[in-house]
Amino acid sequence: MTNMKVLHFIPNLEAVERSPLLSYKVALLASMSGKADVTVLTCNAGKVSLDGIDIKECLASAVVIGRGRRRLRRLLTAMRPDVVHIHACWNHVAGVLFRECARLKVPTVLTVDRRLESWHVKRHYWTGKLPMSVMFQRRMLKDAGALHFITQQEQARFEYFGWHPSVKASHPINTRTVTICPFNITAGISAEAMVGSLLALYQKVADSAPFNQMSDDERKVEDLLLGISLSDNGRVTISDGDISLLRSIDGKSWRRILIHSYDENISENVYEGLRQAGMPIPAVAAGTLDRFALRACDAGGKPKDVSSDAKIARLMSDKSIPQLERGVCVELVGLLLKIRYGYAHRSDFVRLYRKLRFEDYDEDLVYGKIRGLGLAKDAARLFKIMEERYGLGQGFMFADPLDDKGTMKLREKLFKSEIQ
Repeated sequence: MTNMKVLHFIPNLEAVERSPLLSYKVALLASMSGKADVTVLTCNAGKVSLDGIDIKECLASAVVIGRGRRRLRRLLTAMRPDVVHIHACWNHVAGVLFRECARLKVPTVLTVDRRLESWHVKRHYWTGKLPMSVMFQRRMLKDAGALHFITQQEQARFEYFGWHPSVKASHPINTRTVTICPFNITAGISAEAMVGSLLALYQKVADSAPFNQMSDDERKVEDLLLGISLSDNGRVTISDGDISLLRSIDGKSWRRILIHSYDENISENVYEGLRQAGMPIPAVAAGTLDRFALRACDAGGKPKDVSSDAKIARLMSDKSIPQLERGVCVELVGLLLKIRYGYAHRSDFVRLYRKLRFEDYDEDLVYGKIRGLGLAKDAARLFKIMEERYGLGQGFMFADPLDDKGTMKLREKLFKSEIQ
């Protein structure tokens, strides 16, 4: 697998080099450049130069008023970093960069360098810190892929960080925190050891949000392998173009595809698709990777029990239709509810696909029951999605697929839910 691409943002690189506390960052960057593709973005590089590291400067005033934002966007788009490490707090340029990263789905790591200490926050609180908290800083702390602290005490105090130093929060606004001590203030830690810890953190952050980083080709490969595995008894023709696409995928891409398929409970389908396509199986044990839980349904939130929904309960107790048709209705309505609540997985689509494709149910009976529940249009929109992404033929649908504004909203919902 190729080296990670890391973009570091340090507002004033020249001042950091002169700082007794922060000068370790320069040696850290130099050491990291041997193990990763490192680029540094700064508003003031001064005379600092680092062998093997591309240092890019941006004008702070241009970024804040808007003209420089396009340059940040172009830099992120051209570089496509695996992680952006922001070494800043209470900094407007950092806030703009963070927003651009969020817009482009680039994972971020934030190092605050003890600038959340109460004595620091109290300085110019009403005229500076509070407005910045409202505009961007609190959002950065909440949504960063990980927060890096330089001491255990700093990490512990963040647990109670609130809107004002005199007000303790009842719970942390971000639990994705880690302490990695600088080698210049902690005995027994070398620059190489700190680099190793940070690279492991970057990989953990990147692995925790695979879908956001997947390209169109990577999503197409996941769809392709899933479709191959769902084919009738493995009888599927794989085009030369599809084989070329599979062969073009590199190690990083396979890692993202296999992690996402694991999250969506379709790993077996993807592996089966690879076997049927005659492709080697990538060595990625997604279930054993160290990751943060980022999706709402995976981060400690309890999925809503759709079986208690009134429509599901009515179907389960309805003895007017046979068990087979009732099962199809329950599966379809359950999937629609999971999509609504944001707890659906691709495996739910696979189960419905198999019922529609391989079970000999009475289509008229099922359609009548779904229409009676007022879900006929929702089902037709879902069928359009399944036709596009799972290869379900219209001959296996009890209603014609519908492509309208509601279908577009459904596509957006599934994308924002990091499903497909």
